[in-house]
Amino acid sequence: MNKYSHLLKPVQAGNIVLKNRLTSTNSMPHFLQGPEPYPSDAMIKHFADRAKNGAALITLTGIHSNYGLPEMPPPPGMPPSGGDVPRFPRFDIYNPKCQNYFTMLVDAVHFYGSKVAMSLQRPLLPGYDVCADEKRNIKAFDEKIINEMIDAYVEQAEVCKLCGIDAVSVHMAYGSPFAAHFLSPKFNKRTDEYGGSIENRSRVALEICRRIKKSLGQNFPVEILISPEDDGGLTVEDTCEFLKLGEGLFDIVQVRMPTANDAHPTGFMNEKTPALKYAERFKELNLKNMLIAPVGGFQNLDDANKAIADGKADLIAAARAWICDFEYGEKIREGRGEDVVPCIRCNKCHVISEYSPFVTGCSVNPEFGLEHVLKREIDPADKCKKVAVIGGGVAGMEAALIAKKRGHFVTIYEKENVLGGQLIEASVPDFKWPIKDFKDYLIKQVKKENINVKTGTKATPELILKEKYHAVIVAVGAEPVVPPIKGADNKNVVTALWAFDNGEKINGDVVIVGGGDIGVEAGIYFADKGHNVTVLEMTDMLAKESNRPHYYEVLEDRLKDTERLTTITKAKVKEILEDKVIYTDAEGKDKEIKADTVIIAAGSKSKSKEAVGFYDCAQEYHIVGDCEKVGSIMQAMRSGYAAASQV
Repeated sequence: MNKYSHLLKPVQAGNIVLKNRLTSTNSMPHFLQGPEPYPSDAMIKHFADRAKNGAALITLTGIHSNYGLPEMPPPPGMPPSGGDVPRFPRFDIYNPKCQNYFTMLVDAVHFYGSKVAMSLQRPLLPGYDVCADEKRNIKAFDEKIINEMIDAYVEQAEVCKLCGIDAVSVHMAYGSPFAAHFLSPKFNKRTDEYGGSIENRSRVALEICRRIKKSLGQNFPVEILISPEDDGGLTVEDTCEFLKLGEGLFDIVQVRMPTANDAHPTGFMNEKTPALKYAERFKELNLKNMLIAPVGGFQNLDDANKAIADGKADLIAAARAWICDFEYGEKIREGRGEDVVPCIRCNKCHVISEYSPFVTGCSVNPEFGLEHVLKREIDPADKCKKVAVIGGGVAGMEAALIAKKRGHFVTIYEKENVLGGQLIEASVPDFKWPIKDFKDYLIKQVKKENINVKTGTKATPELILKEKYHAVIVAVGAEPVVPPIKGADNKNVVTALWAFDNGEKINGDVVIVGGGDIGVEAGIYFADKGHNVTVLEMTDMLAKESNRPHYYEVLEDRLKDTERLTTITKAKVKEILEDKVIYTDAEGKDKEIKADTVIIAAGSKSKSKEAVGFYDCAQEYHIVGDCEKVGSIMQAMRSGYAAASQV
């Protein structure tokens, strides 16, 4: 039997059979869709590939019933161009020409034996917007508007069924959508038949599903998304009662976390699959014909298979698993869980940066976002070449792996005694365990591919010339920047990379110069180690390059919860002394802080001069990773992949 036989076992949901226990949640990579009011060719291909990769059920999002209104307004207090909601696709599901594209998407997914569920979003009715009240006050909802809203959900579902869609999905999580407003006493203060008891608060959510079933057929599958509890009064016991009331109405229950931030797990969370505990509780209810599907953090195949085998879940719902690894399903069928690419939980698949166009990316999958314009398969090389990769960090290892898969003979030169590059220091804090997992994965893959590795060997142009390589890929990385601050060369001053490598040598009170990602993470780490830490950042914002939404909010919470840590923005360091740091504050006044150790976290600069020195060492020459341009893991992976694909 396949070691993942529990994941691969088919299961019935309403009138459809799912080919396995793995589902793709309602995730919508933003780069796939432009202003078209229908699914683009790129989107159709992307979701067809998820089906090909093994997703048994694919839930689509972005369907909005706008009733002719031009745009969905942003949430209160958010500018029209900001945030998440305004940039979701606007599909005109009532236009017959657009329906044709939905039908093509469904047919493409069906080709691989998978099913499609459509997420029904809150409808917009003329003259009414549920976001108009910042407190989400639902007292003003009279019987007429409630019924109009419910009917609008049903109408969306009817159109979806006409397009061949196999199931519909109703979002009731995070206290945000229409039905969730009624479920949570945090927002529902009504005293009539829609408020008070959980039975009354469930009335709207149940009626939406009941009317959908009445219109489309009792066996037409309905999926719901729920948060089991919140900080406003909704309890797990309430949700258990809600699910009991929903027997016969809910076919799949996608179990999410109480908040959207928690539902996108990061390394700051102790639990790798935090929603599983809720799913286990709901499974204990023995609900009839209701499949329980926890969401968040499921990528490790052994963990996912065990959750099904132990009866803690019926389905495993994931989004990032299908993004990180385009061979996820193949590796399941072949029992190769150790080869699944780990997710580093950076959340770039939601949006790369607040300060970039609203596009998505993946740090660990260099093909993601390009699969609709590039050929997915790695082409074998026309002839085997002797390739030198200089540097064993992220870009170097990725380049070596791709070059080897294409049939080349590859040698990695790494001056240190181990592979990993800056991922070694980056994975030191315990909350950076996703980075450590990814580092270990890359190293294991290099070993598994039998790539020739020469650690403890500093490559020189003379050495590479002597070995007569056909191609050289240079990935020598970057080095820390030490700003021209008076006293920066004192004995009590170290770089952040050195500090992570030599944590036991850090003494007394610590001042960190630089409040970017690395400086903030160093602040948390050394404060957790018992040091009094102050982070000084020149700009008005800490960790400005961190990803939004969800990741940054979790980081902010972690900063607030860290004892012995102080952060100061708009602080310009003037001088470093043996026992203190002098800086200028936001008001232009000089201040000083006691400092036994000063850690410089002011960024990195490319080792471009060293990289250029290898130019004449082979007929083909490529520079990749930080030595080309200092960037993120995603940029390093993409440059390594691209260079090796062209050798």
